[in-house]
Amino acid sequence: MIIMYEAEVAFYTFLRVILYLLSIQQLRTLERANQKALVAKGEISEESAAAYEGGRKLHEKLVGLCTALAELLLVALPELQETQEEKK
Repeated sequence: MIIMYEAEVAFYTFLRVILYLLSIQQLRTLERANQKALVAKGEISEESAAAYEGGRKLHEKLVGLCTALAELLLVALPELQETQEEKK
C-alpha cells in the first residue's frame, strides 16, 4: 500500500512538472510576447503566430497523453494553479 501511494505521489509530481514546464509556461510566454507585438506593431508576425499555434497543439497533445496515462493508472490529473507571474 505504501509503495502504491509513493508511486501515485511521484506520478502526480511528474505530471505537474510536464504539463507546467513543457506546455503551459511556454504557451503563456508566447501569448504575452504576441500581445506585446500586437500592441506595439498592430500585428503579429507569421512566425510568432505559427510558434503559438504549435505550442497550443503541443499543450493539447500533452494534456491528452497525460490524461490517458492517468486513466490507466487510475489517478486523477492534478489541478494546475497559476503563479502570480502568470496572472500579470
